[in-house]
Amino acid sequence: VVPAIDSEHVSDNIDTVYEQIYGKFDCPIFVLHGRLPNDEKEKMMENFIYTPGSILLATTMIEVGIDIPTATLIGIYSAEHFGLSQLHQLRGRVGRSNLQSTCYLISEKEDVERLELLSKVNDGFKLSEYDLIDRGPGDFLGTDQSGYFKFNFLDLLTDYHILIEAQKNVSSLISKPDFKTNPAYKYLNKYITESLKI
Repeated sequence: VVPAIDSEHVSDNIDTVYEQIYGKFDCPIFVLHGRLPNDEKEKMMENFIYTPGSILLATTMIEVGIDIPTATLIGIYSAEHFGLSQLHQLRGRVGRSNLQSTCYLISEKEDVERLELLSKVNDGFKLSEYDLIDRGPGDFLGTDQSGYFKFNFLDLLTDYHILIEAQKNVSSLISKPDFKTNPAYKYLNKYITESLKI
């Protein structure tokens, strides 16, 4: 599995990894990514399933919904580009039968502590909590998927109950018929409209 189809920011993409492994293994290599037409994607999956010992070089589009009991080995290139939850989902593509299975995490960066956690923890919820602490929640009111948001007064894990209560209060407030016209809500309305693009 590679993090990108093609990218100048990620050296381990479909093309570069294909070049690295082509000819090194005496088996067919099938390539699967999101830019392929649907019929081609299906053909690649069928070829992989019905060709024992073959290699499927894919992007994260295989993260969910793939159940191939005979798949026993997965290598994830540039593992530092993935969150632990995503790595957990990807490693779940193998070991779906009684056959011995292995997941290799390949990383050029010093990422040992985080990746070791994945080898010790098999609970996806606990891994997602660690991701939240390690990578930040992103801007759940915006578009950033990692990092820390501007409003930094609460901890999403320990203050979750406060956030739920605040969500109820805000929902009640903005559903009032005069919310957009009442001068008392002028600045709140402006902030919500601008930050949520509503």
